[in-house]
Amino acid sequence: MKCSGRFRRHMGRRGRRGRRLLRQVAKAEPDSRFALVRRLMRDKPRQFFAELRRHMPILTTDQAVLVANSNDVHEVLSLPAVFTVDLNKAKMDNHMLAFDETTLNQRDKGIMHAVLNRDDLPKLRTLVGTLTDQALDAADGVIDLVPKLTRWVPLRMVEDYFGLTGIGVEAMARWSRAIQYDAFFNQPFDQLADAEAVFQASRVAYQELGAALGALLKRRGAELKVDPTADDIVARMLKMQLPPELGFDILALVTNIGGLLIGTVETSAKVTAHALEQLLARPAIFANAREVANRGDFDEFCGYVWEALRFHPFLPYLFRVSATDHVLARGTAHETFIPAGSTVLALTQSAMFDHHLVDEPETFRADRPYHVHALHLGHGHHRCLGDQIARVLVPEILRRLLLRPNLRATGPIDYGSGAFPEHYPFRYDRPQENL
Repeated sequence: MKCSGRFRRHMGRRGRRGRRLLRQVAKAEPDSRFALVRRLMRDKPRQFFAELRRHMPILTTDQAVLVANSNDVHEVLSLPAVFTVDLNKAKMDNHMLAFDETTLNQRDKGIMHAVLNRDDLPKLRTLVGTLTDQALDAADGVIDLVPKLTRWVPLRMVEDYFGLTGIGVEAMARWSRAIQYDAFFNQPFDQLADAEAVFQASRVAYQELGAALGALLKRRGAELKVDPTADDIVARMLKMQLPPELGFDILALVTNIGGLLIGTVETSAKVTAHALEQLLARPAIFANAREVANRGDFDEFCGYVWEALRFHPFLPYLFRVSATDHVLARGTAHETFIPAGSTVLALTQSAMFDHHLVDEPETFRADRPYHVHALHLGHGHHRCLGDQIARVLVPEILRRLLLRPNLRATGPIDYGSGAFPEHYPFRYDRPQENL
């Protein structure tokens, strides 16, 4: 992707005030501009995104086009035939997330929405709460939050609710991590030095996961013949009677069951740690959240969680590739021609700080309507399949955690050498009765 002199000329015309980070980008050599942009998105996202929204809502760099305004982000995510998920094809094989507006996507999404019954949510919340309390009771006041809670609870939910039994949480954690890291953090624009090794590790994980799921389906099928009353997601899928004309064969079954694991564990572990970190950084807000948790108002407590994630989400963007030429933000002062083949980063975090969408965007407000936070789980054709599950899983882990007396972090989040949290040490006093 070539960078013209448009950006540099624009910055010269519009002056210097309030554009410190954009001036740095303008001064960078065109072929290294995106590397600087990545550092700014990592280290100073809110300041950088604010400058983009105000002065350069659509920024073209050597590797990607950045889209910052809420309206434009929603335009990108609402046009799946124009802004596609083609980058996922090399990573996800035949999973629905690699296809836009196709029979496969429609079929698989419909089937999975049917088996992931929203009526399960109260039961699921109870399960998550029970698992969280078990982990916290076992830790007895000293816990490394990521391996012992924020990753462990989703893994156990994958076993108990999704029905991936008898595989083992250690293997499932290893596979989901390798595959997610490749899919979310090893795209061409990421330019990882070990990109090929990361990709090959995900291929190995896919092979091992596929073999394990094949054995799982054979075993669970035999178990259902003995006891057909089992009711988890794998059991529901095995009990489905679909006509062969739909083409939902054993490969599709394995692919979609594997997707449940891959899409649940590391995403949940990361955002749970991020939300807690943001709450702790605001002592008065943290105290309010604890009061709401103790009062048992789950819906109100959710507002604290999703608002916290607005300040530190899983990723600040969703990536797409333009399949055709397109004029983005047509009719505005910043309308921009996006040629076919462009990588486009829809800056979802920036959109959630756009004053056209959010009142007082820099203020932490737990009472915001959910549509402000909805971009956490995507938008449009590829909105997260498990959005309703996430809206129970993450807040309930945190609510149960905040019920523990004198909860405090004893160190920062440790990401190791990667993109996922590895450690987050905490202490708390002995649990109160009747949590």
